Amino acid sequence: MKDRNTNAAVLSSRSSEVRKRRGDSAGKMCSFFVAAACAFLNAHANGGRCESYEATVSLPIDCGFFSEPIIPLAIASNGNVGGYFRNCANGEDRAMIWQVGGSTVTNLHVWGPDDRSYTQGVNRSGVAVGYVSPFSGPARAFARLNGVVQELPLPRGTADSAAEDVNDQGIVVGWFNPTISTPPKACRWVNEQIEVLNVQGKYSAYAEHINDDGDICGFKTIEVNGSASEMGFLWKDGIATDLGIIPDGLSSRSSSINNHDEIVGSGILSINRNFIATDRAFYWSEKTGMV
Repeated sequence: MKDRNTNAAVLSSRSSEVRKRRGDSAGKMCSFFVAAACAFLNAHANGGRCESYEATVSLPIDCGFFSEPIIPLAIASNGNVGGYFRNCANGEDRAMIWQVGGSTVTNLHVWGPDDRSYTQGVNRSGVAVGYVSPFSGPARAFARLNGVVQELPLPRGTADSAAEDVNDQGIVVGWFNPTISTPPKACRWVNEQIEVLNVQGKYSAYAEHINDDGDICGFKTIEVNGSASEMGFLWKDGIATDLGIIPDGLSSRSSSINNHDEIVGSGILSINRNFIATDRAFYWSEKTGMV
């Protein structure tokens, strides 16, 4: 959970973000379309090629007349899809993975019936990562490794945690609260061992995405004119580089990085008297800086 004040009141809390996922009802067979959008970042990373994947699949539960839609949240370079679906029996969300060529999604939920789970990242090998948000208690990071879903190791006493992405080498990135009263720290899991990233933030830091070279982007809280804000970072070879805030803006939050270390994200440009924020997307590279 992030510290907030004044301007920061409009900056969304990660702890609340990981709990608020909702969908709508659909028919018994669920059709979903996932496209690798022809944005500059993805097109450039794939040599200018864009691919899309379309599938009609069945859910791993029988909901009778009504079943629930699949909500994709992540896609691997070979088309594997991660996300969640709504359990029609009790309305709770369930982490899932769909692998290319499959006729059904795989339910990754192994927790209680009133808990919610979400797949945030997936790689070519079918490794899926995410978090479970229990009915009571802290959110916990998990990974599906070798077909088995398990919670990722964390220091004793950890409060909330989440796995946000995994690369094709199996390195997982995310964040955790060391204690209920301690700000979150950006981290990665290598061979199922947790490592804290040396990202210096005013309060908290979050690792959001990782490329196949192991370079990581994320964001941290900073202080701007006496108020809490956010700034994106690049973590590479053990060194964290601040990306700065968007031009003439108040913050930046990096969300994705490709194998060329090009980063995209968004930031708050301004906040009006009603505390309504105007956001703006950004692109960052070592050559151009933030634009």
